[in-house]
Amino acid sequence: MRRARCSLLILAAILAGASTTALSANKAPLRKPVHAHKVVHRAAVPSIALPMDEVRVVAFSHPVSTVYVGNPTIADVSVIDGRHAFVLGKGFGATNLVALDVDGKQVVNEHITVFGHTGSTVILHRGTAQATYNCASSRCETSPTPGDDKDTFATRMDQVEKHQDMGVKAASAGR
Repeated sequence: MRRARCSLLILAAILAGASTTALSANKAPLRKPVHAHKVVHRAAVPSIALPMDEVRVVAFSHPVSTVYVGNPTIADVSVIDGRHAFVLGKGFGATNLVALDVDGKQVVNEHITVFGHTGSTVILHRGTAQATYNCASSRCETSPTPGDDKDTFATRMDQVEKHQDMGVKAASAGR
């Protein structure tokens, strides 16, 4: 009995430490932008890390006029003003963000990593098939995500699309 209780306490401590580490990894703060004229040795931690379908605000130390993202299927960038932009995580993976000033000189070259699920996500596996759910309180709703079973994903996305179309039609009928 004493050995089982001790093992449970050790397991609880390990899990508590693992969940704290996972939470801090999901909330990684943005570092200051790296300037082209500085030589910087990159750490293993990405500069901009965010979950898929979430947005982060990036602040530039110098005004920029052009912003590019290496792979637009992984992340998208929307410029707010000359010193700020939104970065949206669109798909799993890594890419980079490059920002240029009015003279075409590189001001920023940052790595972007888009990771998967956060704490409120449940993934149901049935054999090789997978379905993703987002949960709040005691209710879970389907959340079509890349990697889900093809038929389940297509059915859910079709339902979402039809629901959105009905809302647009209803809104335009009231005009």
